[in-house]
Amino acid sequence: MIDTKVISDSTFYICFLDDISYPEGLKKIICSGKFKFVIGPIVMSEIEKSPNYHFIKPDLSKVQENPLPFNYGEIVRPFLGIEEIKKGEHEVIGIAIVYYLMGREFILILDEDGPREIIEKKLSGLKSKMTGTIGFIKLCYYPYAIYTREEAISILEKIRKSKFRVTSNIIDNALKEIRGVTYDNCS
Repeated sequence: MIDTKVISDSTFYICFLDDISYPEGLKKIICSGKFKFVIGPIVMSEIEKSPNYHFIKPDLSKVQENPLPFNYGEIVRPFLGIEEIKKGEHEVIGIAIVYYLMGREFILILDEDGPREIIEKKLSGLKSKMTGTIGFIKLCYYPYAIYTREEAISILEKIRKSKFRVTSNIIDNALKEIRGVTYDNCS
């Protein structure tokens, strides 16, 4: 049984689908059997705009969990303005708050600085659940064993060369961690 949910903004999906043109890498995560993907309507509409969405659509639909029909942006409205709550990142934060309060196990993937700041400053209970796309790729190597070391390194190098906005320092640190971890010496 899949216990861990992934709540992510569209940036994570678009990174694989368009930025690095590697939908197979995303499909490997989706088909791993390790996660359910919680996707609200705003984020889904952003993902569906990708010309490569069709590569993952059938598999994603099998492991997708639709959150309760609710305007999740309203949950974070006190922290933001009315226009801000229409963005996918804020829908994701609202869903994460509800899942957190329900005691569900999840990984929150956020890459944008503004939404990450909201978590860090105003919703610190979610901070331990949060990672970015780069951090999630590390998790897909270890502990989830979805990617081999070589695959994880290759994906990170593709991201470095893409239009995905991340500092080289973050990628360098992730590569250093991945190269230093082997399954034999980890407990």
